[in-house]
Amino acid sequence: LVPAFMLCDSNNLTDLPEDFGDLQQLQVLRIKYNQLARVPSAVCRLPQLATLELSGNQIVKLDSSVAKVRRQQCR
Repeated sequence: LVPAFMLCDSNNLTDLPEDFGDLQQLQVLRIKYNQLARVPSAVCRLPQLATLELSGNQIVKLDSSVAKVRRQQCR
Protein backbone atom coordinates (compact mmCIF):
# COMPACT_ATOMS: atom_id res chain seq x y z
CA LEU A 1 0.00 0.00 0.00
CA VAL A 2 1.47 3.33 -1.09
CA PRO A 3 0.71 6.39 1.05
CA ALA A 4 -1.26 9.24 -0.50
CA PHE A 5 -0.21 11.60 2.32
CA MET A 6 3.21 12.03 3.89
CA LEU A 7 3.60 14.32 6.87
CA CYS A 8 7.24 14.82 7.91
CA ASP A 9 7.14 18.07 9.87
CA SER A 10 9.86 18.98 12.38
CA ASN A 11 12.21 16.06 11.74
CA ASN A 12 15.44 17.99 11.06
CA LEU A 13 15.54 16.58 7.53
CA THR A 14 18.30 18.00 5.35
CA ASP A 15 17.36 16.09 2.18
CA LEU A 16 15.14 13.32 0.89
CA PRO A 17 16.46 10.13 -0.73
CA GLU A 18 16.30 9.94 -4.54
CA ASP A 19 14.04 6.88 -4.43
CA PHE A 20 11.48 9.14 -2.76
CA GLY A 21 10.36 9.97 -6.31
CA ASP A 22 9.12 6.38 -6.69
CA LEU A 23 6.05 7.14 -4.55
CA GLN A 24 3.87 7.52 -7.63
CA GLN A 25 0.57 7.79 -5.72
CA LEU A 26 1.71 10.49 -3.29
CA GLN A 27 -0.73 13.40 -3.38
CA VAL A 28 0.24 15.47 -0.34
CA LEU A 29 3.78 16.02 0.91
CA ARG A 30 4.24 18.11 4.01
CA ILE A 31 7.86 18.59 5.05
CA LYS A 32 7.57 21.81 7.03
CA TYR A 33 10.01 22.99 9.70
CA ASN A 34 12.99 20.90 8.68
CA GLN A 35 16.49 21.88 7.52
CA LEU A 36 15.97 21.65 3.74
CA ALA A 37 18.04 24.14 1.74
CA ARG A 38 16.54 23.15 -1.62
CA VAL A 39 13.46 21.48 -3.00
CA PRO A 40 14.36 17.81 -3.46
CA SER A 41 14.66 16.87 -7.15
CA ALA A 42 12.64 13.72 -6.41
CA VAL A 43 9.57 15.99 -6.21
CA CYS A 44 9.73 16.30 -10.00
CA ARG A 45 8.90 12.60 -10.33
CA LEU A 46 5.68 12.62 -8.29
CA PRO A 47 2.91 12.78 -10.92
CA GLN A 48 -0.01 12.77 -8.45
CA LEU A 49 1.41 15.42 -6.13
CA ALA A 50 -1.18 18.15 -5.60
CA THR A 51 0.04 19.74 -2.36
CA LEU A 52 3.63 20.47 -1.37
CA GLU A 53 4.19 22.29 1.93
CA LEU A 54 7.74 23.47 2.59
CA SER A 55 7.42 26.40 4.98
CA GLY A 56 9.86 26.73 7.85
CA ASN A 57 12.83 25.37 5.90
CA GLN A 58 15.95 27.16 4.70
CA ILE A 59 15.00 27.28 1.01
CA VAL A 60 15.98 30.59 -0.53
CA LYS A 61 15.81 29.74 -4.24
CA LEU A 62 13.49 27.47 -6.21
CA ASP A 63 15.28 25.41 -8.85
CA SER A 64 13.91 26.30 -12.30
CA SER A 65 13.35 22.64 -13.25
CA VAL A 66 11.12 22.15 -10.21
CA ALA A 67 9.13 25.29 -11.00
CA LYS A 68 8.68 24.22 -14.63
CA VAL A 69 7.43 20.76 -13.71
CA ARG A 70 4.95 22.11 -11.18
CA ARG A 71 3.51 24.64 -13.65
CA GLN A 72 2.97 21.92 -16.25
CA GLN A 73 1.29 19.60 -13.76
CA CYS A 74 -1.01 22.33 -12.48
CA ARG A 75 -2.48 23.19 -15.87
